[in-house]
Amino acid sequence: GEFEFGWNDVLKSGFREVPFMHMKEAVHRDYGTPFSHTIGWSRKQIWELVFKLASFLNHFQGLLLTMHSCEVDMNAWRKLIVEGYDVPTEVELCNQYVSEFIAGLFAKQICDASNSQIIVLPREGLLSFVFDRNEAFRQQFEDKVNHEKEKADRSGMNSFWRFVDGISEGDAKSTPGLQAADLLAWGVNRQNTVPEGHEGKHLAHILKQLVFCTWKEFDEATLRNKFAL
Repeated sequence: GEFEFGWNDVLKSGFREVPFMHMKEAVHRDYGTPFSHTIGWSRKQIWELVFKLASFLNHFQGLLLTMHSCEVDMNAWRKLIVEGYDVPTEVELCNQYVSEFIAGLFAKQICDASNSQIIVLPREGLLSFVFDRNEAFRQQFEDKVNHEKEKADRSGMNSFWRFVDGISEGDAKSTPGLQAADLLAWGVNRQNTVPEGHEGKHLAHILKQLVFCTWKEFDEATLRNKFAL
């Protein structure tokens, strides 16, 4: 589609043409990768490519492209577990926020655009989730979706989970959407783990200005309030 072709065009426009973007490899300019310093990549050239990709994301206005992130303070999470709080795992927390938010947002868009009480979508119009290979979030999310669909079938009630058709795994090196997700994830991690002044510290903040973004932060106060004893 337009996003995939455009993303790949940007990847061809840097100092050297690269087949994919992977932030860890790119920033470290690892030997044996398309971003290696041994073939001439400098930090400046890497960041020029990163910001070209970020600028490309800005071409998709409104809800044509959305980004969603979830952050869990694991020190606070472990502290509450020791204190006896019944806190879901970090995977469950982020699946609940990000994946359920996306499915709910998609369903709302479909319902808002429909003039009928009966909504029929072709299979290609349904929502598909693609997880990176061996991603811990995938199996729990698939189990959740199947459970919700079965519950809706038994009760005869409407459910936005009916809009979810496919849950699969993809190869990040050949899937631009996963590469864009990696860009955001790397930026969010960098924002929370490096001191002011370090490269990439404000990448997530920049992305949030360019693309429709939502994010949830489960810090200690939020966890205590949500899962109070």
